Amino acid sequence: MNGRHSQQLGHSPISKWGSIHSLMRDQCLSILAIQETHLNNEYSDNIQELYSKHLHVLNSPDPDRPTASAGVAFVINREIANINDLEFTEVIPGCAVLLSTKWHKSKRFSILNVYAPNEYTQHPDFWAKISTYWETHALPKPDFMMGDFNIVEDPIDRSPPHADPAPATNALRDVRLALNVIDGWRADHDTERVFTYHNSSARMSRIDRVYTKRSHLPNIRDWTISSSVVPSDHRLTTLRFSPLDAPHIGAGRWTWPLGLINDNNLIEKVTATGIELQNSLSLINRTDVDNAQCLWQTYKTTITDIAKRHAKESLAKITSRIHALQKDLSCTQNDPNLDTSENLRTHATLLESEIDHLHKKRFARAQIHGQARWVAKGETPSKYLSRVLSVKTPRDLIHTLEIPESNPRAFASRSDKMAEIARNYHESLQ
Repeated sequence: MNGRHSQQLGHSPISKWGSIHSLMRDQCLSILAIQETHLNNEYSDNIQELYSKHLHVLNSPDPDRPTASAGVAFVINREIANINDLEFTEVIPGCAVLLSTKWHKSKRFSILNVYAPNEYTQHPDFWAKISTYWETHALPKPDFMMGDFNIVEDPIDRSPPHADPAPATNALRDVRLALNVIDGWRADHDTERVFTYHNSSARMSRIDRVYTKRSHLPNIRDWTISSSVVPSDHRLTTLRFSPLDAPHIGAGRWTWPLGLINDNNLIEKVTATGIELQNSLSLINRTDVDNAQCLWQTYKTTITDIAKRHAKESLAKITSRIHALQKDLSCTQNDPNLDTSENLRTHATLLESEIDHLHKKRFARAQIHGQARWVAKGETPSKYLSRVLSVKTPRDLIHTLEIPESNPRAFASRSDKMAEIARNYHESLQ
């Protein structure tokens, strides 16, 4: 995070915690591991008070300079993650913390969040402390070890490439082997290059990494390393961790984006289609296949298709631009001449800056829209106010439903199939 950015944690427009809340909500992030929080206990309590309905923060401040140095924390999204069975352990206050939580059918998994020293000479002692803590406390090996390591194990993760001092990398490697974790992103991307940090001299590195047990690799997908709405000099690394036997959950029912509700061009198209429907209804000779119900269904399908096309044209301009820039960035970072060409590295830095700008521009628009809705509806009793003020809790997940009259017994694990079984069951009762 490189600091909280504003002492007015939730009320200032430059506060990073409003951005963190939006990031976790919009990207459906369950757990966020952050470093350089610069939070003392007072600030942490203020965050809990401001975002208690949505976020749960577990912070470990630097013992000597809590608001000016280091600090690591876990942020839990209360809307989709269970906070009732969390175990939080400070391994090295302000630099390394362990979170244990329940996962899928009451299994537990743990995450080690690390902020390693900036100085190479401090790494051997830092990693020795972590190793000693595990030995003396008889802790289970973590499922994940992630954070800002401030060193790389392989020169390919720097541009221009160079090896970091052996004492520092060997100390990290010894702990990694003792905890039995591997670089998860590198295991899935053998030769690809991507960087999470760059400095003003056009030097880039992948110092922010996620290590995981090798047995978890089949359960991990959707790796992303990209800019985010949170002001930071590091890029955000995300992944999706789910069991192989988890139920298939679809994208859900499509709804009109709120930004299209007052779009005059779209309203004109929908109105014209509605007038055509009215004319058709007045001329209809009812049959089994040509009746008001069928025409109404066709009308709804038509305006949905119109709205989807319009959304792609009007709302997705920034998203399309971001995707194009990210594709260009990936090509630039994997160019064979990257390490010898300062112009290419500068170009990559400029691309990252433009992507970061577009993310923040899109976030600012959404923030203005949200503030306007609050001004208009936040002071009067309404569904909107009830939804905003209510405490959202994770939904209970149905993993399987038995298929009726199946022999031998069979079970459905797709959400649409389970919904069909439930619908047929309740319809048969009426």
